[in-house]
Amino acid sequence: AVMRCLGLRPLEVALVYLGQVLVLALVASLAGGLLGLLAPKLVSAFVGDVLPPGLLPPWQPQALIDGLLLGPLVALLFSLPALAALWRVSPARVFRSGVEPLPRPTLMLVLCWAVVAIGLFLAAWRRGGDALTAAIFVALLALAIALLALSALLLRLMLRLLPRERFELHLRHGLAALLRPAAGVQGALIALGLGTLVVSTILLVEDRLSQGIIQALPADAPTSFFIDVQPDQWPTLEAELRARGARAIDSVPVVMARLSSVDGRSVRDLAAEREEDEHRRRGWVLTREQRLTWLEGFDDSNRIVSGEPFGADPGPEVSLEKRFARDLGARLGSILVFDVQGIPIEMKVTSLREVEWASFRINFFLVAEPGVLNDAPHYRIATARLEGPAEASFERELATILPNVSMIKIRAILQRVAAILEGLVAGIAALGSFTVLAGLGILAGCVSSGSLRRARETALLKVLGLRPRGVLLLLLVEFGVLGLVSGVLGALGGLGLAWAFGMEFELEGSTRWELALWIVLAVTLLTALAGSLAAGRALGARPRLVLAGD
Repeated sequence: AVMRCLGLRPLEVALVYLGQVLVLALVASLAGGLLGLLAPKLVSAFVGDVLPPGLLPPWQPQALIDGLLLGPLVALLFSLPALAALWRVSPARVFRSGVEPLPRPTLMLVLCWAVVAIGLFLAAWRRGGDALTAAIFVALLALAIALLALSALLLRLMLRLLPRERFELHLRHGLAALLRPAAGVQGALIALGLGTLVVSTILLVEDRLSQGIIQALPADAPTSFFIDVQPDQWPTLEAELRARGARAIDSVPVVMARLSSVDGRSVRDLAAEREEDEHRRRGWVLTREQRLTWLEGFDDSNRIVSGEPFGADPGPEVSLEKRFARDLGARLGSILVFDVQGIPIEMKVTSLREVEWASFRINFFLVAEPGVLNDAPHYRIATARLEGPAEASFERELATILPNVSMIKIRAILQRVAAILEGLVAGIAALGSFTVLAGLGILAGCVSSGSLRRARETALLKVLGLRPRGVLLLLLVEFGVLGLVSGVLGALGGLGLAWAFGMEFELEGSTRWELALWIVLAVTLLTALAGSLAAGRALGARPRLVLAGD
């Protein structure tokens, strides 16, 4: 309004502030880019020696240039709605109350948000390389923002309806402070809610994965797999394992084959039809090298869900894992022809199974009827459970006893995978925490922008007899409630996404509510602390400000 009184036109005023935005964004992007160049060292610190040396080059100028372009672009996009509000500012506003909301032209606001959405889509497309994924990202982000904005409106409505006069003084005044004009509730709640959503989702998914990898491992699961065991070597290996007190010893034969046709149709033709299929795996299962075995019967990790056990059909039979059959395009009664060392073998699908892969027992997609493949060239794989030192010592001795047999220690691999996962998630969560920090920055900005008004309110409260400690308690209540609501909304979203992730990938275990509660508590405390620190200057306001009418 002062600039308008000095003769500047609305467009010129908007350009002045736009220049400020771009300069600040460029400086911030440069600082962030320089910090980002330290990312390889940070990643190496988190994941240790998992990544090979030289995989992450320390100097990546293209990444720095991308950051310097992306930062000002995002700042420009999100400043457009605020700049649109300057378009109709009257010079007479100089004489009006500073808390009067700025008029925002509806059409200009809609156009600005449309530009924001398009800009975000283009940025996501540029970084992700897939238009559909970018569109889904923008749509979900818009949905999350809309839900958080609606939650902010509902919070203010609920606070208006609450009988606050019945509450204790500090709680009553702290809640009422969220209803003041220009309190910044909506912006802070959206930023803090999104940040909490990102961090809580990452941490909850990591926790669910850890449960699925380590805690879901059955107590009697094998600890070691042995591959490339020749048929005449199996008695020797079994005897050596039993001599060392191994338990849960098991072994099955493996026959390598190629699938030639499904129900009379060539695999080559079927694979060509699925070449453009969005589910690439469906084409891959046709052309992969197939591994078959034969079994007299199925243990409790295999459950027949359709069809009959072997022996119901006079010809050669084969049993398929249910999802593998779906990807293969086979069903009960389908005729599969396999090429085994140049010899065609035809088998009929007589049963479909559900396999409990988490049992870590030896399981196959394809199980043939005994007697069909017994004379085919094959090798064996075996499993056993070896405890503690026995496993390490047997691994060394195996190289002398059976040098061609490879021993894979499953539990050690799973523990290594879990450690890698924890390191990667820690790095991603650290990056996601920047979103929470951005929300706290927005909150601090809202508080600082109203520091003069808060100083007068604080001085008035002191005139009425409230001590500085009491004023601080009012601020803690105000910002604590804001942090609590943001944390609850973000944590609920994280719980939902972690649950959906676990259902999609059929992970064992459950999402831990107590972890979400700790996240809510942390966000509440951080928000209360950040808001109170931002209002620190107001806490030092003297009562003479009110008495002097300053």
